Amino acid sequence: MKKTFLLYFTLMLIFSCNKKESKKSITEDEIEYKHHMEIHKEMDKVGNEIEKFNKELTNLYSNSEKKPDKIISKADSLLKLNEIE
Repeated sequence: MKKTFLLYFTLMLIFSCNKKESKKSITEDEIEYKHHMEIHKEMDKVGNEIEKFNKELTNLYSNSEKKPDKIISKADSLLKLNEIE
């Protein structure tokens, strides 16, 4: 009777420890997934800003052929704003 009880008790301890470990790894996986998604959101924001910059650069280039003085002053003001930031 004592051996059977000891056997069941030992098996219960082993299985309960495994459950705790699996719950812990799920939590770590969830945290890693959240961090991964935050990184993707930041990458999307940066990608959008680069796209805006490229459009503005293309605009400036095409307008520079028509009105070079105006574009030079606009570029200077953009450079000054960049220095302030």
